[in-house]
Amino acid sequence: MDSVLGFLNHVLDKLNSDPVVLGASIGFLAVTSYLCLVRCLRWRRYYNIHSKYEKKWREGALTAAEAQEIKLVSSFYDCPMLLHKAVAFALFKTYAIVTIHFQATSVYQGIKLVRENAKETEILIGTFVGCPINGFHDTTAPPDPAKPAEDPRAAIALARMNFIHSKYRISNDDYLYTLSLFILEPARWADLYSWRSLSQMEQEAFFLFYADVGRKMGITDIPGTLEELRAWSEAYEEVYMVPDETNNLVAGYTVAELLYAVPKKFGMKSFAERIVIALLEERVRVAMLYKSVPWYKEEPKGRLSYVFAKLAVMLGVYAEMPGPQFRSQGYRLEEVGPQQFENAGVEEVFNNAEKIQGCPIVAPWRPATALRRK
Repeated sequence: MDSVLGFLNHVLDKLNSDPVVLGASIGFLAVTSYLCLVRCLRWRRYYNIHSKYEKKWREGALTAAEAQEIKLVSSFYDCPMLLHKAVAFALFKTYAIVTIHFQATSVYQGIKLVRENAKETEILIGTFVGCPINGFHDTTAPPDPAKPAEDPRAAIALARMNFIHSKYRISNDDYLYTLSLFILEPARWADLYSWRSLSQMEQEAFFLFYADVGRKMGITDIPGTLEELRAWSEAYEEVYMVPDETNNLVAGYTVAELLYAVPKKFGMKSFAERIVIALLEERVRVAMLYKSVPWYKEEPKGRLSYVFAKLAVMLGVYAEMPGPQFRSQGYRLEEVGPQQFENAGVEEVFNNAEKIQGCPIVAPWRPATALRRK
């Protein structure tokens, strides 16, 4: 004990004799303490909810109300903005299925009406997600038919949504696919973009909660497990998520609504639109007829793009600014070469190419030509 006290006294004497070492030690201790505090507080709700429900989850005994309490930890506290955007993109993703958005293209023509639809949808979904799904604040108590609900807003919102949906002919599979995205997309987005992923218990809580919502909506044939639902959803996409002009039309309206607050100045809106497209999965992008990223570096199309390109050149990322000299608009083989020869010798090139090939060369390789008889 005396040796320990002696060592501590020696350390304190050393610190007191050297102000630089003392300051550095205090700074290190302060930063370390702060990071430990942040770590504890950031994960506090995560550990508390798992401590409360993990045993019951492993036993397969979670109720829909308990699953809702679990999902609210990530949705309302740990990463609310990210998971809100995940749900928004889940709805956006459904517009790559023609049969799902068919009614939308006939009813919600134009940005203004799409905006109204988005607000109404957000109100209804936000209500049954945030208000107790069983109507009572006690998640363990089943509804009592003889006792009025403490908070019936979730049931009212679901009933209103069911009424609106009843006015359209929507197949059970389309309902089920949309429901699957509300279950699967939050976990996918958390894996890609959040400071933490959703645990298996949280993912299954999403499944249990929305499966209960689906049954209240009258959706049938809901798979019994999360993995079965994932497999069903992927198989559905492979069959029905195909390119179509109306997909692009509805997606355009929706992107305009999503970015309505982004100014057009300095190419900011154009840049934001490209970010939205970049967030789409490849199958969704193809179905919505959005162009893929070109394999070449395009010329800047706005002020912001120009500034970024100029900065990249200054930093040595690119040797020169993209421009016409690099044929960024595309090129034809018969025109490649020094600029003074760009439009010269085209017929001569094709005549020689036909000799090399041993047969005629026609459109599209030889523009505006047909098979010529010799």
